[in-house]
Amino acid sequence: MGNYSGTIRCGHCYERGHNRAGCEKLTEQLAGQWSRIETAGYDDDNYTHKRTREQLAKRQGSDPLTGEKKRQRRATYGGRKCSYCGEAGHTRRTCPSMKTDKEAYRTLTAASRSVLIDRMREQGFGPGSLLTAVSKDWEDGEYKTRTIPMLVKSVDWSAIHQKTWGTDGQSGPECVTVLRMHDNRMASIVLPNCVTGSDSSWNRVELAGRVSSVQPPAGWVEASDLDSKTMGKTVDLFETGESRDYYWWRRQEEAMGQS
Repeated sequence: MGNYSGTIRCGHCYERGHNRAGCEKLTEQLAGQWSRIETAGYDDDNYTHKRTREQLAKRQGSDPLTGEKKRQRRATYGGRKCSYCGEAGHTRRTCPSMKTDKEAYRTLTAASRSVLIDRMREQGFGPGSLLTAVSKDWEDGEYKTRTIPMLVKSVDWSAIHQKTWGTDGQSGPECVTVLRMHDNRMASIVLPNCVTGSDSSWNRVELAGRVSSVQPPAGWVEASDLDSKTMGKTVDLFETGESRDYYWWRRQEEAMGQS
């Protein structure tokens, strides 16, 4: 059962009460992706085919291709096998690769957050900023275009880390809570393009009123809020049951090599 005290936030959908391992939305998305893969006729050795099959089997408890029940791998002669790196001789709790990856993740997050906070301050974006968004609504038998003013009430700073916003042009998570001033309703939106550097056409939020000061929580820029325990609950790379995503880490290494 999920923790409904509100202390756990899913690293995938960002809703409270469960983590990524128990996220039903992710399971549904993977099932839909698997259906598209089968329709497209991907080869069995295709990376997307193999990865989706592996993830869906882990979440559903059975192989989506064969229907066979997924069985837990038992410890073999010579020691246990780490569920994170796949090597024998140690457990996930003592895995040296996970320890190294967490330190690297904290360093990467600190670097990306440093860029992002500079942009937020340069643009004057933060709690108290005024935003506008263009909306087309069906009214009186026709679509009418209106400009919706929104006041930024808060930013979920903890939702911003290397995987949710780590590169220029990435939209980032829905971490901004706004008050829609025309109907007095609260809503969650992504960071505006002027901050993230994204050119996404669907994110039509414009900054209309600046704030003079943007102050994140203490330790946020340095990523000191991402301790070992926190990363295991909020960063899907390290959540219980997730194996090391070598593809993701390879991309990070390639990006750092190009910088």
